[in-house]
Amino acid sequence: MIIKSLKIVNFRRFIGKQVVFKKGLNVIVGSNAIGKTTVLEAIYYLGITKSFKTSDESALINNNSEEFAIFANVERDGLDNDIKIKRMKNAKIVFLNNNPYKKVSEYLGTVLVVCFSNNDCVKLNGSSKDRRSLFEPLICQISNFYVNECNNYRKILNSRNALLKRLNFEKKESNTKLLEVMNSQLVKSGNKIINVRQKIVRKLNDEINEIYNEISGCNEKIELEYCSNTTEEKFLNQLRLNYEEELKRGHTEVGPHRDDYKFKINGLDAASTGSQGQQKSIMISLKIAFSKMIQSVKNETPTLLLDDVLGELDENRQNNLLDYIRNYQQVILSTSTLADVKKENLENANIIELE
Repeated sequence: MIIKSLKIVNFRRFIGKQVVFKKGLNVIVGSNAIGKTTVLEAIYYLGITKSFKTSDESALINNNSEEFAIFANVERDGLDNDIKIKRMKNAKIVFLNNNPYKKVSEYLGTVLVVCFSNNDCVKLNGSSKDRRSLFEPLICQISNFYVNECNNYRKILNSRNALLKRLNFEKKESNTKLLEVMNSQLVKSGNKIINVRQKIVRKLNDEINEIYNEISGCNEKIELEYCSNTTEEKFLNQLRLNYEEELKRGHTEVGPHRDDYKFKINGLDAASTGSQGQQKSIMISLKIAFSKMIQSVKNETPTLLLDDVLGELDENRQNNLLDYIRNYQQVILSTSTLADVKKENLENANIIELE
C-alpha cells in the first residue's frame, strides 16, 4: 500500500494543502509550528478516522469553517483508489472511489497506518487509560473480531453501570437478576478481549526487544507486560465480591477497561526509570513491531508515520533508526532539521520542504 497524494481542506491551520508522496522514505522538513505534525495527523485520520493528538474532533476543523475534508489517492494491489473523508460538526462520511460507507467502522483497515508521535512518550508515563490507547488503534487494524468485541463489551459495560446506579436507589429483585445476567455477558465478552491482548503482547515481545537494540545500539532487555486486574476463572466472582463497592461508585471496577500495559528495561519500569532517549526508543520500537505484525496478518505493509522522531535521539540512534527503516515500503517522517543525519540514510528520499 502506498499513499501517493494527500489534500487537506480546512483541517486545523490549513485552508488548503496538497502534498505528494513516493514509495520509500519521505521526509517533511520545516520549522516549528509550520504544520508538519498536522500533515501526519491528517494521514493518521485517513487511516484510523481519529486524531492522535485530541479526542475533540471539532478542534480539527479550521476556525473559519464548519467542516473539514481529507482527500487521498492510495495505491493498493497495483490499483489507485480515491478516498475522501468529510467531517462536519456532528457527522462523518467516508467515500471510497465516490461510494459512501454506511458505517465508518466498515472502512477501517482500508488505509493501514502506524504512527509514532512524542505524545506516545507522554502516554507511557501517564495513566493506564493512556497506555491502553497506545495499543487499541493498532490491534483494531489487525482484528475486526476485536473491534466488534470491544463495541459489544462497551455496550454491556454502559448498561451494567446504568443498572448499578438504579440499584443504588431501587433494589428490586428483577434488577438484581438482570445484574447477574449482565455479569455473565460482561465476563464472556471481557475474557475474549483479554485473550486477544495477551496474544498480541506475546507476539510483540521478542520483536520489540530486537528492534530496540538495533536502534539504540545497546544490549538491553526490553519487556512488554500486559497487566490484567482479573483472570478468566476469577472475573465473575470478582464482580460479585465488588458488588457493594461498585454500587456506591456507580461503575464497574473490574475488567479489561481497567487493565494496563507495562514496559521494562532490564527488569525496571521504563516509565519511572528510563531516560527520555530510552523511552522514545521503546515507543518507536513498539510502533515498528506493530507495523511488522500488521504486515504479517494483513499481508499488506502499513505506511509508517514518524512525527518529530529525531528529536531527543542522539546522533547514533538517529542514524540507526534511519538505516533500519531505509527499505520500508513507505515511511513519512517529519523533522525540523537533518543536520546530524548521514547523507547515505537520505539517499533516494523524497524531501518535502513545508513552508
